[in-house]
Amino acid sequence: MRTFCWEEPKGDYKRKWDLWKTLREMAPKEFRAGRAVAELAQKVEDLVGQAGYECDYMGHGIGVSIYDAPAFNARPDRESAQWVLKANEVVVFHPMIKTKGLKGPLAWVADMYLVGEKEAKWMTPCFPGLPEIIPG
Repeated sequence: MRTFCWEEPKGDYKRKWDLWKTLREMAPKEFRAGRAVAELAQKVEDLVGQAGYECDYMGHGIGVSIYDAPAFNARPDRESAQWVLKANEVVVFHPMIKTKGLKGPLAWVADMYLVGEKEAKWMTPCFPGLPEIIPG
């Protein structure tokens, strides 16, 4: 997933991209075998909430214990509340960071991680920075 900007983001967008950078740095350490998906989703939702935003969901997964559902989040009524990460599963991490009570504007980037025993391997390094400024 790519987001293109004509200029460096400012204001609310800049704060959302900075939060995304924090989440991206956190993800490889958190997506490891044995972690409950709902616990991870709650951690992400808490970080996003502390920054003054909200997110509807954390992402989706492909693997033995997680399937490619529309989304998983921290809500206990979701099937994903029972999921636990296993080694060699792939997690697509893309919480939509949005202003509370609104549908947009939002910051939304998708990264894929291969779950390992101690940490996850980032599988989408072709988009290394947030935001990435490419002169026109």
